[in-house]
Amino acid sequence: MILSEKLNEVIKKINDEKLDLLLKSVNDQYDFISYNANGLITFLDIRNYGKEYAWIDKAKTEIKLGRFLLKISELSKIEISNHEIEIIGNKFKSIFDETKYLLLEEVSGSDIIKWYHYTKYSQNRGIMRGSGTLNSSCSGHAKNINMYEDNKDKVKLIILYENSSKEKISGRALLWNIDEPSIKYMDRIYTVNDSDVYLFQNYAKEKGYHYRSHNIALCNSGNKFEIVSPDEIKSDFTMKVNLSKFDYKGYPYIDSIKYLNMKEGYLSNKVLNENLSEWRELAMYGGRGGYIELNGRREIKPEIDPYEGL
Repeated sequence: MILSEKLNEVIKKINDEKLDLLLKSVNDQYDFISYNANGLITFLDIRNYGKEYAWIDKAKTEIKLGRFLLKISELSKIEISNHEIEIIGNKFKSIFDETKYLLLEEVSGSDIIKWYHYTKYSQNRGIMRGSGTLNSSCSGHAKNINMYEDNKDKVKLIILYENSSKEKISGRALLWNIDEPSIKYMDRIYTVNDSDVYLFQNYAKEKGYHYRSHNIALCNSGNKFEIVSPDEIKSDFTMKVNLSKFDYKGYPYIDSIKYLNMKEGYLSNKVLNENLSEWRELAMYGGRGGYIELNGRREIKPEIDPYEGL
């Protein structure tokens, strides 16, 4: 089975074991496979055409990626689930939409507060309403997050503009400047479209950033995640971010580096000693912006109501 050079490049970027297995196992009934400007898979059915028609588009069949995966699954006798098709499809779409890279930008300071607010999200229909994980985020009220502005040397926000007008965003992810070890780490990704998660991950890999192994809320994933290196090696290690200002009445909800040591003023993804009186967990749900005192698990609500005036 012969694949076009441009499709081979996409497959390398997708880096999916099931897709690789399917393509290696299918016979040559479908050949000279590529994709077109509409994102459809194209191939030549050699039962009806000779190979002299190899790359002539008018002789080729167009088919959606999901249907194509089902066909080669049937031919290879290798099963593929709907979930696996969805994952491959989202990865393909994120690579096919590489022009979106021009819409990615890193912002810091007061711009983080600006773009965190739910009114800046595309397809938004009110607080925690609308499409995707972005619009359902409990942090869209943009209050109690001054820590980001006050520590702009330690945290940025990667945003994905909806379009070239740059008036709305369709994705965001915090980018942490980690002190120990000395790396940059992209936190959980919030998007309107699922496929844009892979766009952010590809961006992180190209920039040399580490990122989180999954994009599920920790409360739904057993509070566990791994850290993926730019060369896609997964591991679990301690991260520390030293803060210049850290004592607030209210805090942002933080996904990964959510433990704050009040004695030494640093954030970590792990509690690093047994003296729980030193630690706060910055993971209050519902957008309340408070924190949890780990010594006794006491919830502290902020003085500033995140929904006040909304």
